[in-house]
This record gives sequence, C-alpha cells and structure tokens, in this order.
Amino acid sequence: MPMKIKIPGFLQELHGEETTVFSIFLVYFTGIALGLFFFFHGPEFQSGLHRWLLAGIAADLGGGVVANMTQSTSEYYAKRPKTRWIFIFTHIIHPVLLWIIFPKMTGILFIGGTTLIFASIVNAISGLSNQRIVSAALLVFNLMLLLIFNLDLMALILLAVFSMKLIVGFAVRWTGTK
Repeated sequence: MPMKIKIPGFLQELHGEETTVFSIFLVYFTGIALGLFFFFHGPEFQSGLHRWLLAGIAADLGGGVVANMTQSTSEYYAKRPKTRWIFIFTHIIHPVLLWIIFPKMTGILFIGGTTLIFASIVNAISGLSNQRIVSAALLVFNLMLLLIFNLDLMALILLAVFSMKLIVGFAVRWTGTK
C-alpha cells in the first residue's frame, strides 16, 4: 500500500486531506514541466510579463489536470458539493487571462464558457458511470469546437488541457460520495 501523507489545511483544496507522495510528485512534476515548456517554447511576446503569465497558467493547468484525477482530491470535493461549484466557476480566470495574452482570439472566451457549461452539466449528473461517459462525450465536443476558431497553437493546447482538467478531471466524482 502506498505511503500516505497528511496535507496541511491550506493545500487541501489542491490535494485533498491525505494523499500519496507519488501523487504529489506527479502533480508538481507535470505542472512544472508544462510551465517550463510554455516559458521556453511559447510565442515571443513584447512583454516578459505575458511569457511569465502563460507559463503560470500552463503550470496550474498541467498540475491541476493530474491533481483533479487523484483519489484524495476527488474525495475532498465529494464531501463539499457547494465548493465543487465554486471551484468550477472560479476557473473563468484561465480563459480571461489567456484572452489578455492573446487579445485578438475571442474564441478563447467562447471555449472557456463552453468548458464551464460542460463541466457544470457533468457535475450535476448522479452516478459515476454516467458522469464518465458524458464527460468523455462533452470533452470531444469541446475539442471539436476548439478547431472552429483560428487560435494560436499554444492557446489551443492550453484550452484543451483546461477542458480536460474541468470536464473530465474535476467534474467527474472519481471516488467518494454522490
């Protein structure tokens, strides 16, 4: 059985109350790797602030998609249904920040909106098997919508990860109650 560690209160919304060292490692490794990738391989910006902001968004999304699929995070939010809704809707910040970075790409806001709507639909469904199949279908639809817009490749990739993080990773109650 993997070694579990207790998570301090201020980090429980990210990792749950108790998780494995492996989960913690994978969350941060993935987040840091995606953040560094976008920092060093992202588009050239006139402002260094945009590069740092893009890397920060990438790190949050990369780590978040992994964290949201862990047993500990799923169990944490399964006990807190109102907090689940707050978590979903505070994620409007990601598409807004991406739109600030790529202001000519209004499709970013559209995809951000559909992602929040689709995550809300999945979150409202009872039954894990129904949540899984509906989330998979809605993720596919959201990815198809992504292709309608003429988005920068980096924005497209981050919006795809954003969609996976919320629609499949978070909105599905992988473990726990309800």
